Amino acid sequence: MLLINRLSQLFKADANAILDRIEDPEQLLIQAIREMQDSLNSQDYELKLLKHEQEQLMANVADIKQAFVQLDDELEVCLTSQKHDLARVVIRKKLLAEKILKQNTARLTSLKMKVQSREKAMLENQDNLQLMQQKADILISQQGSIQPNAVVDPMTQDLVVRDEDVEVALLKAISVGVHHEKNDVQ
Repeated sequence: MLLINRLSQLFKADANAILDRIEDPEQLLIQAIREMQDSLNSQDYELKLLKHEQEQLMANVADIKQAFVQLDDELEVCLTSQKHDLARVVIRKKLLAEKILKQNTARLTSLKMKVQSREKAMLENQDNLQLMQQKADILISQQGSIQPNAVVDPMTQDLVVRDEDVEVALLKAISVGVHHEKNDVQ
């Protein structure tokens, strides 16, 4: 039984190694970027739907607030005319409008938070996609330019900006800024 399990694991490992050699890493990367873009498009569509619902609720809240003014006027007329039966109907409408307003306001608050959260996630995902595209471009250009027995051009060899280079430049900029601030204070 142990021998069969071991042979099974070896076969799976060999099959995975063969698949890794068959698959084109460049195409896999391009496909991953395409899937990320599709996901972003889907998120964008969902965000637009949420914003549309938010706009509709805002319009509904405004309509209800306008209805309050009208209901107050009607209630005043009913009470002045001593039509208490009609006043009860107007009060019922007003109470119902208050409940709907409260419900819509709560839903609007929830939607605002959801929209903000989705917008933040979209920005992060867009940044990730852009970073992935840049890395893919670099990888593809490097794979396309590296050929057997090819001579590396010293002019283009240093065109890749590493994270370490960015950090050093940032530290230099900060120290120059601090130096200027000290001189401005003196």
